[in-house]
Order: sequence, then structure tokens, then C-alpha cells
Amino acid sequence: MKIKILTAGIAIIMALSFSVPAVAAETNCDINVNRAEAETNCDINMNRAEFVMALYQALGEPEVGEYNPFSDVPEGEPFAQAIKWAAQSGVVAGIGDGRFAPLLAFTREQAAALLLNYAQSVGAGPVGAWAIYLNYADVGDISDWAFQGVMYARIHGIFDARPGNLFDPQGTVTRQEASGWIAVYLEEIDSILAIRP
Repeated sequence: MKIKILTAGIAIIMALSFSVPAVAAETNCDINVNRAEAETNCDINMNRAEFVMALYQALGEPEVGEYNPFSDVPEGEPFAQAIKWAAQSGVVAGIGDGRFAPLLAFTREQAAALLLNYAQSVGAGPVGAWAIYLNYADVGDISDWAFQGVMYARIHGIFDARPGNLFDPQGTVTRQEASGWIAVYLEEIDSILAIRP
């Protein structure tokens, strides 16, 4: 079993058996990056660019500056504006060496980390020291850099556990899953911002 306690402030939240079901949401599977038309369906696994595009579009395509830190995200690609926005906002940092790897499969732990990064970028992230107990059977497989994001996702009921009470951190994300997560997540963000001073 694995517990991480973050030391940035005061309050510590502990939950010994914490379970919040993810909420169903309308599905929009229109995101498509470099795929054949026959593959544009909700059960296809998303790549990294598609997930960022889905979030960017759900937010109404915010204004984007010129800065682009990634050598593999050239101007003119359908995902370029979304990834530039995410980098400029502190939502993504890439995989190192100035690359984003837009067409690599997007994993569940990457999704958790990205969603927390966005919450923090708009002032809706956790405040103070905090942690919850994660009782996933594979909790030890969650990467250290993603652990805080997974805790945040569990608190807000963004992800369902997979069979066998697995988080499946390296598991891929389908379009249907991502659409539901983003819809639930943005509702949570709006609720948090509405009550914060």
C-alpha cells in the first residue's frame, strides 16, 4: 500500500476507504488526429494530442500565444494550437528533449496528471498539504509524478476503477472515457471556482 503526503501547507485529508463513482456524461468522439475515417469511433484509444485537443475544445479553444516548446508539434498540424495552449498554461510539459510525442498512446496516469495541472493553472487545485489513501490493487504501479493527479481524480470521482480494483496507470484511454472524464471534470472545476474567493 502506498500513501503520499504533500507538504506544501496545513490541512491533511485522509480517507481509509474512499470510493466515488465516476459520473456518466454525454459522449463526443469527434476528435481525430492522423487517423483513417473508418477509425473515428468512441472505442478507439486516444493519443496524447487527441486528449489535449478534447480538453482545449471543451474549454472553447482559449486564445493561444506564439510560444511552442516542442520540436515535434509543427505549425499547421490540427493539434498544434491545443498543445501550444497546454504548454503555455502549464498543463503539459512534454516527455523531455523538447518533445511532446503527440501520437503516442495516452495513459490513465497521464490523464490524471494533466487534469490536475489544469486545475492548478486556473486556481482550482488542492490548497495546503493533502493526501488520501488509495486502495487500488496496483497502487504501487502508479508513477511518482502522477500520484498526486491520481489522488485528485479519485477525490473528484473522475475515473472508475477497472476490474479487480485496478487503476491501471499504464492503461490507455478511449475517446468515450475521455469525453465523460472531461465533462465531469469541468463541472467540478466550475463548482470549486464558484466557492473560492
